Amino acid sequence: MWALRTDAIALGVTIAVLNTRIINSETIKSLNGRVNHPFFIFITLTILLAILTSPKPIVFFSVGLTALFSGIFVLIASININVFSSNMVIRKICDYIGSRSYSIYLTHIVMISVVKSIFFNEHTDFSLYMELIYISLFLALTLIFSELNYRFIEVPFRKYGKVKSIAMRSPV
Repeated sequence: MWALRTDAIALGVTIAVLNTRIINSETIKSLNGRVNHPFFIFITLTILLAILTSPKPIVFFSVGLTALFSGIFVLIASININVFSSNMVIRKICDYIGSRSYSIYLTHIVMISVVKSIFFNEHTDFSLYMELIYISLFLALTLIFSELNYRFIEVPFRKYGKVKSIAMRSPV
């Protein structure tokens, strides 16, 4: 199912439809800054996503739940009512992650493979403690290599592309 991701496509379409009809309503806009415990919501969704994507999922429909919880994140971001960004610390963290999202996208599968090759074999311990170690290592490696990719590949190539596009537009 991961190859087709029809669940993610369906959720994206649903969010797009909701965005034009419901999300822009005055009722939703009135929630601006009034959602209780946004950090708790963020952490809970993140932990649920981590649990659902473990090598030994707790339910057989974890792929669908992963898409659903990811869709909730996207829906909250689409509403844009400062649920997570009313707190400046959270806003800075989200801005950082957003600025490096493409680098994170490029490196996360490689880091999953690295962690898998280091730890996972027939004797792998899937206790909660060890899973926290696996996830922590994966997150640390992903952040480190995403930052390196962002600084030394993505930004220089973006600057190079900008120079080239300006040169192509200007008359010789």
